[in-house]
Amino acid sequence: MSASLSPLATDPQWRILPESPRALGELRAPDGTRLLTIAFDTHRDIIASIGYAPGERCGEALCACAAALCSLARGKAVMAAELLAPADIAEALPCPMDDPLFYQAVLAVLCLKNALSSFAETRAADYAAFRQGQQA
Repeated sequence: MSASLSPLATDPQWRILPESPRALGELRAPDGTRLLTIAFDTHRDIIASIGYAPGERCGEALCACAAALCSLARGKAVMAAELLAPADIAEALPCPMDDPLFYQAVLAVLCLKNALSSFAETRAADYAAFRQGQQA
């Protein structure tokens, strides 16, 4: 890994999952072990806090991509975070992106997409409970 990625990969501000996340996404290896978890909390559908937890086999490049992605997503509307892509991570990294690093960026984005899917399920459950209360 590039030495220029080390500070981002080890930045502690992104390695803290929110205490009560509204969404949680995981990325698992083919053997089922957890590689990465991304979780976020919202305020009025704006990502207020976000962080990631690396699994045992999560390399520094994936950690750097996850940290960059978290920094890009915080403060964005949930719908805008859905549009984040590996190219956005490439622009946020302090070094040029080669193919192996691009692959790690794709994995980080997939983990965020899993968290966004979790958020959509949570919002649907909230809406169903609201509708149930209206009918009672």
